[in-house]
Amino acid sequence: MSLFKKCVDLNPNFRKPLDIGLIWEGNYWDDQDVHDCCDVDWDTVDILIRKISKSLHLPTAPEDSENSENPENSENPNKILIFLPKILQLPLTILAGYHAGFQVLIMNPLTTKTETLKDVILTETPKFLITVDAFWQGQELIEVKNSIEVYIPKIPKIQKFQKFKNSKIQILEILNRAHFQPIISSIPSTQLLIIRHVSPNPGVPPPKKHFPARRPSYRTQLDLHDGRDWEWSTVMAGITVPKVSEDPFNWKNRDVIFKFYDGKGKSHPVSHTELLDALEARKVGLEAKIGTKNHVENFLVLDFPENLGSLVDLLIPWYMGKTLTLYEGPPNYPDSSRLAQIISKHNVNVVLGDCSIPNPEYLNFFKVPSLKFVESPQLSNYFKS
Repeated sequence: MSLFKKCVDLNPNFRKPLDIGLIWEGNYWDDQDVHDCCDVDWDTVDILIRKISKSLHLPTAPEDSENSENPENSENPNKILIFLPKILQLPLTILAGYHAGFQVLIMNPLTTKTETLKDVILTETPKFLITVDAFWQGQELIEVKNSIEVYIPKIPKIQKFQKFKNSKIQILEILNRAHFQPIISSIPSTQLLIIRHVSPNPGVPPPKKHFPARRPSYRTQLDLHDGRDWEWSTVMAGITVPKVSEDPFNWKNRDVIFKFYDGKGKSHPVSHTELLDALEARKVGLEAKIGTKNHVENFLVLDFPENLGSLVDLLIPWYMGKTLTLYEGPPNYPDSSRLAQIISKHNVNVVLGDCSIPNPEYLNFFKVPSLKFVESPQLSNYFKS
């Protein structure tokens, strides 16, 4: 059975279609108890993954002719590059790429410099770069789309311009060429699939008061370039999928299905067999730790998928037929009780991953009776399981 079927295959005895499969908690939370969040049932998770999978095959970006004529060519697969924070679409797109037969490249927009991103795009030439317009981390607005539009490398040493010391115009021309280099427009084989995550929809008037960290934010906007940029919601709205799930791509055991690029641009490939074996081992280990007496249904996963271990943590809730809960923001915003608030609100049973929290005693501000198991030794000291 493929990874896709093991993670989202609908079964009334295992994954009931209307039960919740995915919960996303956004960055925002205020004193009036206003939260930015949503939940998705299993039926919708299945449909969304198949719609995203189908969108990757749309004739929007040039493809290698050999791969286009032979979709079963896993020796030299097409690629997508996922450059998303921990939002709803992250796990959906990861499995959609697998389902569609694309090698999935994953990079963290919080830790990756624009120069590194450009190098990876030039090396891998993915069909799509899938990313967001922007996202909040606390009250810091991180504008991803704009940083991709204009790459600003380091300022060249002034010694290089000594011969132009009598010509200010020449110096400015050289600086402009050196400093403002668009990443994507120079790589026609790669196009952008952009999620409007923070910027407002066109024509919506701004509010009278700006709320930092709240969506939508009128401090940014999404500008699309015809023929190169594709807005996520528009693309997905035009795609239909049959009620019965199509067979996923037939990966071979040795195929590299994922590649993780760290902040320095070093790649970490993962084969099909490696991932399936790691998921099965993780499942056995978790079942042993949780025990038979503890009933668990909801896993909060803290880490971004930056290697095999953290990818397994992201997928293991679905692999075990449980709800996956993701939190987009930092663990100490608006204060250090945030994780406890999420656990209490969504009745989380298991916390996977680790994080550092200043003033962790704040975690005791919320009662967490649903919590059964915390993997992190640091966090487990502050939760009463």
